[in-house]
Amino acid sequence: MPAFTRQVDGETIVANDINELQVALENGNWVAAPTATTSYLSDEFVGNGGVGSLQWQTNGGTTGASSTAVAGHPGILTRGSGATANTLCAHVLSSGFDAADLFDLTFIFQMPTGSAGADVQFRAGAGTNALGANPPGDGVFIEKLAADTEWFFVTRNSSTSTRTTAGVTVTAQQWLNVRMRRIGATSIGFTLNAGTEVVMTTNLPVVGKILQPFFTILGTTTTGRFANIDLFALTITGLTR
Repeated sequence: MPAFTRQVDGETIVANDINELQVALENGNWVAAPTATTSYLSDEFVGNGGVGSLQWQTNGGTTGASSTAVAGHPGILTRGSGATANTLCAHVLSSGFDAADLFDLTFIFQMPTGSAGADVQFRAGAGTNALGANPPGDGVFIEKLAADTEWFFVTRNSSTSTRTTAGVTVTAQQWLNVRMRRIGATSIGFTLNAGTEVVMTTNLPVVGKILQPFFTILGTTTTGRFANIDLFALTITGLTR
């Protein structure tokens, strides 16, 4: 794994892996150092005017606004579905990465009070044409459909999905830390809140499919529903450039 460094009083501090980096990011103390073989992106959503430091594209609903930080979560973006039923409301990074790359993707998010019920759909992950597709035709993401009472991991290839339960009930006000990573050519791993990794091997997105990091919310009624996003982090290793 690459090293991620920060200079403090002339001393170089190093985070050795993505998990150590993630803890450091939550404390707001680290800066990643990309190389020719490694790419790294992150967004803390701190003081960003609603679209993050990475300038996320938005579509539908409310465009998002910074919310007051809480202990352990320094920077929160609140995304609303708006008052029009069944309108997909998205935040997307427009460029993305090839699905075959060795990606390691993390989102930390929360469904606030009133937004965890049977009239809410939410996804976070990476997918093709993520700004408007519902769901993306290809991708990897965590998902709650309106009828779901628990979270599901999803791999999707050419509009065909494999859904596997994450074993975690959808609960308002619960912070969720989801990790999705390309293990190898035939497997993708999902982890939720440091639980046991779930390895999926069917309907994986394939080489040539460009996945855009995204999160979306949809309300099935005219009552606005919301999601709070605390952290996005993406590492891609094994690059040749």
